[in-house]
Amino acid sequence: MSAPKTIADFIAEIARETEAPDSFVDQVGALFMQKGIPLASDGAPYAEAIRQTFLSDAQLRASTAQARQHLAELKDRLQRLGESWERQLAQVEEVRTQLEAQANALTRHAATMRSRGSIVPGPSELQ
Repeated sequence: MSAPKTIADFIAEIARETEAPDSFVDQVGALFMQKGIPLASDGAPYAEAIRQTFLSDAQLRASTAQARQHLAELKDRLQRLGESWERQLAQVEEVRTQLEAQANALTRHAATMRSRGSIVPGPSELQ
């Protein structure tokens, strides 16, 4: 008959399954030691709690990785949006400059026409 799996065996097995980082494995082992429970003790009574702990950690790591990915995508989209906004702003500035130049040219032309008497004034009252 084989010896029952120890707490250390369960921790190592589930840590491999969930690809848990060594630091987390060490923390779980330290928790048992702090409570005065030797890692060489029978792990059966703690198996489900150990499994749930490591599965929760794996889920948290996966969620964190996904959140990081989403943040990277958001950063990329915001950067592209900023670049697009800068291009549009440059286009608006170009159009504004052209319109100002045309307005100035029209104002100068109108002044020239007035000074020559070429413009027939309109009625002073509404008709």
